[in-house]
Amino acid sequence: MPINNFQKLKLKNADLKLMVVDHEQMTIDNISNILSAYKVFEASDIATAKEVFIKEEPHIVLVNYDMPEKNGLTFLKELKKINSLSIRIIMGYKKDVKKLLKGMDTGVAYHYIWKPMHIDSLKNTVRRCAVEYIAEYNQKMLLQTIKDQVIMLEKQNQKLVKLNQKIEDSKSKTIHQLVAKIQVLLEDTLLSTKTLKKAVKTKDEDSKKHLKKIEDNLSKLSKKIKKVN
Repeated sequence: MPINNFQKLKLKNADLKLMVVDHEQMTIDNISNILSAYKVFEASDIATAKEVFIKEEPHIVLVNYDMPEKNGLTFLKELKKINSLSIRIIMGYKKDVKKLLKGMDTGVAYHYIWKPMHIDSLKNTVRRCAVEYIAEYNQKMLLQTIKDQVIMLEKQNQKLVKLNQKIEDSKSKTIHQLVAKIQVLLEDTLLSTKTLKKAVKTKDEDSKKHLKKIEDNLSKLSKKIKKVN
């Protein structure tokens, strides 16, 4: 994912999904109305709640402690195994305070809400959870985006290295081919110079000197070419 698209994929408060689990429908209705700013899923029994949790993947879960099938902490422990990223809130009466606090100590629940509920307390608790979840989620998304970008850049760099090597190999091959042609030309010229030198009249000292100088220069150039090749 391109880094400039991260802003588009950031989780916002309006994107948050909640699930409320309570065997009392009136409690579910009250919480859903109070938290109407979020998308709220409802379940009045454990089996339904588990299905909704797997299907909808809510970010925040509120579960009543006194559920008929099993206590809420046991259920939250099961949900944690399915998706540990969700923020789990246990709801209960103060008579169960020790059990609820134990659930928080063991990491099964993040927060607790007392019954009967106070609207402000419920809103504030869920708001804190929302801020916490969004911050953690967006941080993980950003880190993953950065990792993906690094991997992509590494792959691009490897491609560039290979391409550069091909260019260098091609240049080297072209240079060697050119040098070989020059070498053949030099050898032919040198041979022609020697042949011409022999053909020059013995008394024509100036021509012999010029030919000798050309021959020496060609010999030196030929040796240099051989070293390059």
